[in-house]
Order: sequence, then structure tokens, then C-alpha cells
Amino acid sequence: MLTRSADRKTRSSAKGAKAGGNNKAVSRSVSSRSKPPETRQTRKALDDDARPSKKPRITKETVIAEIANSGRSTRLTEPDPPAKKSTGRSSNSSIKERSTGKGYTTKAPDTSSVRKAALPVGGSSGGRNDTRLRKLEEEFEQKQRSLKRERDEFEAEVADLQKSQDSVDEREKAVTKKEEALARTEAKLNERDAAVVKREQEVAGLVTSVTSSRAEQALAQLEESFTCALCFDVMACPYTLTMSQCGHSYCAVCILKWFFSHLHYECGSWHEILECPLCRTSLPMPRDGLRSIFSCPFSPNRMADKLLTDFVDVLHKSGPAVGTSASAKKKQKAAETGDPTAAWHEGGSARAEWEERERKGRDEMRLLTANWAKLQRLDFKAIRDRIGS
Repeated sequence: MLTRSADRKTRSSAKGAKAGGNNKAVSRSVSSRSKPPETRQTRKALDDDARPSKKPRITKETVIAEIANSGRSTRLTEPDPPAKKSTGRSSNSSIKERSTGKGYTTKAPDTSSVRKAALPVGGSSGGRNDTRLRKLEEEFEQKQRSLKRERDEFEAEVADLQKSQDSVDEREKAVTKKEEALARTEAKLNERDAAVVKREQEVAGLVTSVTSSRAEQALAQLEESFTCALCFDVMACPYTLTMSQCGHSYCAVCILKWFFSHLHYECGSWHEILECPLCRTSLPMPRDGLRSIFSCPFSPNRMADKLLTDFVDVLHKSGPAVGTSASAKKKQKAAETGDPTAAWHEGGSARAEWEERERKGRDEMRLLTANWAKLQRLDFKAIRDRIGS
């Protein structure tokens, strides 16, 4: 009986060694029928001990903290699996003798060796942890690469901004230099403008002095050679009395007033012999009826008229134009008191008076000489009234 039971145990041990080796639990060789009740309790205890113990939970924070502490990508160390031991023939030696209470003894298996052999290797749970660690490592490395790429892009943008800032600074310096150069050029131009203005003033002063001297000479020439013997003023529209007998020239208005002052107003004719105011040369008297155009005692002195006009223009150009306002007129009068030529400038009193006498005398002489042959007594009286003799 004991021999047969021992053979069964030997065969079951050999089968267990071939099937699972050291990684699997040893098959229980002793059947429940041949074992005492204590053996069943022992097997339950062995099964409880053979269950894999719970490993500590591995989190993402744990992995990241360990990687950060180590400074490189590493894997968490796991506890080594239990050592694999052979459960062959040597297991028979661990069987202890126990009394069955029926007159024979049997050997009970060594629970310590069976417990060691029954512990699982933990290959499936360890593989899952390794896969999870690898995924976490890959995610961490990917994030590191992403952060490095973003950091490189940020550094590139900072470098571009720095280059732009440097370019702007250089442009500002260039603009500042140009502004300084422009300021220096403007200062030089202002100095040149001031010098030009000063030179213009000097030239204007010279021109004024020359013009003033010419104006004074012209005025002296007018007063000396072209003074009317009747009004004692500069001639205006000079006319001559009977060129063949006298030849003296007077203002047109003055000679007309002198001539018609001897007209007898009631009869409209001349009863006295007329003589030149200067040389006392007798003048031909107009007769009633038809008269010849050549019997007119007046003829224009064109040469004297041309010289008079030139001298008056010289006086006119020697001074500035004068406005028509009250202040301008006051300034003109003040200038006339200090400068005798100022009265002949634009707007001056002497020039205005001369222009009025010149216009009136020219109109009256043109009317008289054109109609001399057909004028009647009433026409002569009308001329006398018009010129104010």
C-alpha cells in the first residue's frame, strides 16, 4: 500500500516538472482520498500563499518624479520574481511522516517548499507595467521635444526681434545725423540769406542815392529850363506863340487863360493888340467870318513836351509807390517836407497837379486848333467860361 502510493507520487512529480518547469506550481501528487483532513487545510493555506501579492500602484507623477530625479529616462525597478525551484524527485524527501491513526504512518509534504514553488512569477502584470512605463516615457520624451521646439522657435523670434530693434536703432541714429546735418545746412542758409538781404539793402541804398541824385538833377533841370513864365511852375503840355514872330512856350492852360482874358465878353471879339508876355511881340488878331487854319496863334512844342515827360518819369521812378490810405498820405506829406523830389513820386501832390494841368490843356488846345477856322463869337465866350479866364 505504501509502495503504490509512493509510485504515484513519483509519477505526478515527474509530470509536473515536464509540463511547467520551475515557473509553474507543483501538482499535488497526493489525492484527497489518501490524505488526512490536515492535508486539505495545508493545501488551502498553500493556495492562499501562492496568490500574487499586490504590487504598489505606479502613477504618472511617480514616473515623472523619478525621471526628473535621475536626470534621464529610466524605468522603475520592480521586485524580482520569486526564485524558481525544481519540484522533481527531491520533493519526496520533504514529506514528513504523520500518523494516520490506523496503524500506519504516512509522510506529509513540506509546506515551505510547496509554498515557494506555488508562488506565481507575475509575468502578465509586470508586462503591463512595462508597457505603461514605456508609453509614459514616450509621452514625456514627446513633450520634451515639443517644449524644445517651442523654445527654439521662441529664441528665433527673440533673435528676429532683436535684429529688428537693432535695425530701428541704426535708422534712428541715421535720421538723427541727417537732422543734425539739415540743421547745420539750415543755419548756413540763414546766414547766407541774412548776408544777401544785407547786400540787397546796400545795393538798394546805392540805387536810391543814385536815383535821388538823378531825380534832383531832373527836378533842377525842369525848374531851370521848363518853368512857365505865367504860372512860374513846371510847364504842362507846352505850346508856343507864333513861331515865326515869337517862339516862346507856355503851359497850354496858362496861355489860353492869358489869351481869352483879353476877349471882350459882350461882343465876343478882341479889340486890343495882343503882345507876348515875355518879348512883347505883337500877335495876329482873329477876324470875324472865315479864318485860315494857319492864322491860329498857338502851335505845340513837341520837343519840349518830350523832354518834360522824360524828366517827370525820372522823378516818378525815383521813389516808391504811395497808397491811397490816410496813413500813406500822411507819410507822403512828411516825405515832401524833407525831400523836394518826393512831391513828384507816385501819388505826390506836385505830380498830381501837373498831370491835371497837362490833361486839361491838351484837351482844350486840341478842340481850339481843330475848330479854329469855324469858331464864332459864342464859341469863344464858351471857351472863356470853361477855362475860367
